[in-house]
Amino acid sequence: FRFRFGTPQEAIDQAHAALTVTGAPERVIPVGALANQQLATSHARLGQLPEATAALAEALRMAQALESPRFLAHAALTAAEVAAAHGDPERARALLELAWRHPGLAWDLQDQAAALAERVAAPRPPPGAAPIDDAAVVRAVERLLADAAGSTSVGRTRAAPTPRRGL
Repeated sequence: FRFRFGTPQEAIDQAHAALTVTGAPERVIPVGALANQQLATSHARLGQLPEATAALAEALRMAQALESPRFLAHAALTAAEVAAAHGDPERARALLELAWRHPGLAWDLQDQAAALAERVAAPRPPPGAAPIDDAAVVRAVERLLADAAGSTSVGRTRAAPTPRRGL
């Protein structure tokens, strides 16, 4: 199940369909984690920050339940996307560095990471940089979620378009 094609709204629709078909969030399975990460990224790109933050929280919950390094690394990358959408490039760069330095960041996410790095002017960590553990990723994402819950924006507020509902 891939979400890389189409507009962000099409990716949102695909993710909702995947969650409905698989029974997530009642069932914690890899496609549920992936779908929530895609929801967070797509909502962030559309400026729908509350939805992006909620999907990120669910993605982190599922990644922790799965105990999957891949999904935890992807959660850091997703959190970087959400931080960038919140107008906080400094935090986006820090989260992106965590994603890059996490040993679970898969090859298929490198293009997404590189595109985000270009948008937030983030340098790639040097070869041989110390790897990041799961706990560091969880703490950083939880801090972003707590900050987002405590204010209307982490950095600045973006006007969100009216979300389209349905599958």
